[in-house]
Amino acid sequence: MSLLFENYKEYRLENGLQVVLQKTSTETVNGGLNVWCGCLNEDPGEEGLVHFLEHCLATGGSEKYGAEEVKRIREMLGLNATTSNSNMVFPMDILSEELELYLALTSDIVFNPAFDEIKFEQERRRILTEISDAKGSPIFQDNEVFRCAMFGEASPYGKLPYGKEEVVAQATIADLRAIHDRGFGASNARLILVGGLPDNVEELIEKYFGDKPEGSYRRYEYPGADKVAESTFLHTSAPDLINRDHPESSTAGLNISFLCAPNGSEEEIPLRLLSSILSSRLFDAMSEKLGVYSINSEYGGTVNVGIISVTSRIPSLKYEEMLNAIFSEMKKLKEDPVEQYDLDRIKRRAKYNTVKAFEKNSDRKELIISYLEYGATPESFIDDIASVTPEQIRDVAQKYLPCGLYDGRCVVSLRDPLKVEEEE
Repeated sequence: MSLLFENYKEYRLENGLQVVLQKTSTETVNGGLNVWCGCLNEDPGEEGLVHFLEHCLATGGSEKYGAEEVKRIREMLGLNATTSNSNMVFPMDILSEELELYLALTSDIVFNPAFDEIKFEQERRRILTEISDAKGSPIFQDNEVFRCAMFGEASPYGKLPYGKEEVVAQATIADLRAIHDRGFGASNARLILVGGLPDNVEELIEKYFGDKPEGSYRRYEYPGADKVAESTFLHTSAPDLINRDHPESSTAGLNISFLCAPNGSEEEIPLRLLSSILSSRLFDAMSEKLGVYSINSEYGGTVNVGIISVTSRIPSLKYEEMLNAIFSEMKKLKEDPVEQYDLDRIKRRAKYNTVKAFEKNSDRKELIISYLEYGATPESFIDDIASVTPEQIRDVAQKYLPCGLYDGRCVVSLRDPLKVEEEE
């Protein structure tokens, strides 16, 4: 039996709430409530309402708790909430003795919100400031152009949850209630608790969540993507990165990203190892020989799309040399199998990181989420790692690694402090 399933239980309440529990010999609990309601569940004209709703759920009080009491408890427990494209999360990392208070509070503010009018207006102002801050960031526009080049303008991938100022500015409490009514049912939520759970934890969950409305399942399903929308080199001016004492020594922000097989696919593990090997080789080639401080390659993605991104800060005056060096290392991986020693070293590190995850409740929770989303256990992950051959690494390298700036496979962003901004 997998170590993942020791003291593990997964079930649903009668109202459809998915509950996942794992008891560990600790005195803390990590996890939280996840609701499948994100900015991609918004209809046209609602852009920003889910994010607004998150703020009001976290601060606006509930049927049992006034807004000020909610604030006091949240501060005491260190609670927060976040909104992403596809979900809203109410996480926690607390003492075991605080679990019942978390369950009592979270179940009520999430499913029985009061929408305090004073807090509603306060959060409106905060969100409008948050949107303004985000759009005023030097990298906001560059990131938007990069996202559109990767996935297309209308793509859900990389969409920001902030929404539109005009929607937030005109939103009413009734608008937020409408979003809440259609997205916040128990059958559209998952509660994960990992740690020092009390013996009566199931009774507590039933007590605080069992009476919540069932609602309907509304999880957003991402579409697949097998190629970038527009392979391009985005060379933009970045005066915020200038070294004012020695401009000639300024470094540019580099991101080379390309699509590949998604999480849960047969190619996922070879791609993860390929990405790690690429990181190691790029560091050897560029950090030690060309003076780059750090450079990383990272694999990520969803059930429908995988992405490998190479990121670094490189000398602005030598960016062409740097790009050539990166694509040269990619070419080597496409042409020759990696040495078995190099592959074994990367495998060992991947196994170490997987095994070590059992030492922390927060990491155990991530392993559980990976299992729930992709069906992978740590043991199957380790076995899959062990079985990868140098030839498999070369195969995925040939299939997915780009050959250069304009080969149709990648988007390259270079935020360059020494590039003169062109006049419109």
